[in-house]
Amino acid sequence: MLTQAFGLTLGAAAPQAGLIQHLAAPLTSSRHPAARYGLGVVLGFLPCGLIYGALGAAAGTGSMLQGALGMAAFSSAPCLPLSQSGGTVSCSAAGGGDWPAGSRRRC
Repeated sequence: MLTQAFGLTLGAAAPQAGLIQHLAAPLTSSRHPAARYGLGVVLGFLPCGLIYGALGAAAGTGSMLQGALGMAAFSSAPCLPLSQSGGTVSCSAAGGGDWPAGSRRRC
């Protein structure tokens, strides 16, 4: 993580940043749900310091099985809170906002 932070302070971007910016640019202006989904997929390839930390911890276990279990635990831990926050946001927006006509959601 320190390496990543040091790289950002020097103004160095991730090697794939130009490609991600090129792919994400047309998706950001569209309001179509498929474009929003595509934007989420593209932005999923951005580097994350937490992932680097978890990879380092998994590599430090010295065992392929323990490392795989550690990464599985790291990746499954946020699933429930993220699914709950997504439901909360969709329910709070159901009363109005940007929903297309006829697609009113019930919570």
